Amino acid sequence: MKQKDTQFELIRRCLDNEATDDDFIELETLLREDAGFRRDYVRYLNVDSGLRVLPKEPEAESSNVVSQPLQFWQWRPLVTSAAAGVALGLFCASVAWAIVVPRDASERLILPVLSESFEEPATTIIDRFPTSTEAWGGDRSRIVGDVAEHQAADGNAMLSLESGKDSNLGYLQRIIDVSVLPLAREGEMRTLDVVASFLADQPGEQERYTLRIATFKESPSEIGDLWEGVAWRDMDGNTLTMAKSALSTPGTEEGWQTISAVVDVPESARSLVISLAAGRLNVEAPKTPHYIDDVRANLVIAPLSKRKPK
Repeated sequence: MKQKDTQFELIRRCLDNEATDDDFIELETLLREDAGFRRDYVRYLNVDSGLRVLPKEPEAESSNVVSQPLQFWQWRPLVTSAAAGVALGLFCASVAWAIVVPRDASERLILPVLSESFEEPATTIIDRFPTSTEAWGGDRSRIVGDVAEHQAADGNAMLSLESGKDSNLGYLQRIIDVSVLPLAREGEMRTLDVVASFLADQPGEQERYTLRIATFKESPSEIGDLWEGVAWRDMDGNTLTMAKSALSTPGTEEGWQTISAVVDVPESARSLVISLAAGRLNVEAPKTPHYIDDVRANLVIAPLSKRKPK
């Protein structure tokens, strides 16, 4: 049997509840370590914007049968007791959907939502604000490999971002569909923790890096009009919650610079925007490319008493 056929059979067993503990361990290992397998996994599931699990067909037709909506999340055990409270990230390109086991009310649950190291040449990047959850979008950018002067922060590739035509900064955005993520229970709070790394192609100047996160009640396809052309200081009226972190460097720093931000994700949120920016702090300085790499976002659901201080 060909390797892919064997792997597809493994996926089928895991999804049909026919798998052994060893099968689930093998699936977890492949999902974490094999990018090609992750793509095949999601193709197998025919994922659109999340993992959609269809309800079972009724055994017999009945006038009393009430149709059920699509279930976007199905909670399954992964491995026996060893998997208790563990979240497994299922990565497609870089968006991660999770299948997790039930958790105790006192536990802190961390679900990977985004893990982007720009290792896949086929990663979709458009030269405008994205209109869906399947692409990065913003100013002119491209994926490059390690170069003589610089190595990627994670893996062997990174994204090269140009400054905007009318700005000393270049911007890159990604929309997350929050509606498919699990909700917090009573006494819990959802937050999204985001971290990203930046590097100047030509060091020696003061640099400016920013990370902005905002949640919206609107769907991903409706976010463009609420984001484009709106200054961050005026964004409050369009968003449910928002957070920003920024770093201005002295010009003498070496290596990758990492910043992070945390935003509350209310129950009413349907979409979330992650916005990254990089460029020269001095608007008069020559524009040069900047690199972005190792962008990670985790949804954290925790008891209110165990929230991290901001």
